Amino acid sequence: MRLISKRKIKLYLYYIKNCWKLIFPLRCRETIVVLGMHRSGTSVVAGLLDAAGVSMGKFKQRASKYNKKGYYENILFQKLNIEVLIRSRRSSESRLPDFEKLEKEKKKYRKKAKNLVRIEQEASWGWKDPRTSLLMDMYYRFLVNTKIVICNRDSDDVARSLSRRENMSQKQAREICDFYKNEINKIKKKYKCPMLEINFDDHKKDKDGVVDSIIDFIDISVDETSRDNMINFFDQKLVTSSRRN
Repeated sequence: MRLISKRKIKLYLYYIKNCWKLIFPLRCRETIVVLGMHRSGTSVVAGLLDAAGVSMGKFKQRASKYNKKGYYENILFQKLNIEVLIRSRRSSESRLPDFEKLEKEKKKYRKKAKNLVRIEQEASWGWKDPRTSLLMDMYYRFLVNTKIVICNRDSDDVARSLSRRENMSQKQAREICDFYKNEINKIKKKYKCPMLEINFDDHKKDKDGVVDSIIDFIDISVDETSRDNMINFFDQKLVTSSRRN
């Protein structure tokens, strides 16, 4: 008999407890979606939003040697995104989706995306999973008062970091990086919602600048204590550690 992990039991209970939101979703002031290529600073931004009081999800991906302060990645969105992208791959060896397959899968998973958004939605909430950069239109129509934060970092640095972590060639890593950037550029042109771009190559020595730009962007009153917590969280190691790993 296969044992069910404690975390899976907690997830099941969470869905049962919150299923009423499918019929009566909570009122929402803002939905903040963090986009960007893997290894581009999305975990930093999600952590800062969490410290500011934005609900970034109850179930998050655990920390690892590559990200010791945590990924702040909502595993419910992560799981759904991975499922869609695996079914959309160009081939079993490819890490990139085929556009035609992807469009078909997004239509199939639209109801699941809607239900997930309704269950997770709160007054001020959001999520971070870099894969959402390829799936934004699967969610967008179901979001309320959407705001998007886009994380940028030098493509060569991202490719080197990704190739080390995923044990792939830098050429393959750069191809993935370029694919994500192209999809994010489409999002910037397609949607008219408020967007904040954070370039960590420009701001890597300016913690206050990044923190204050986020505070100004969100619809939450952040007191001095919360701001100090954000500054303390924004440790330079979060941005640069990938260059050492």
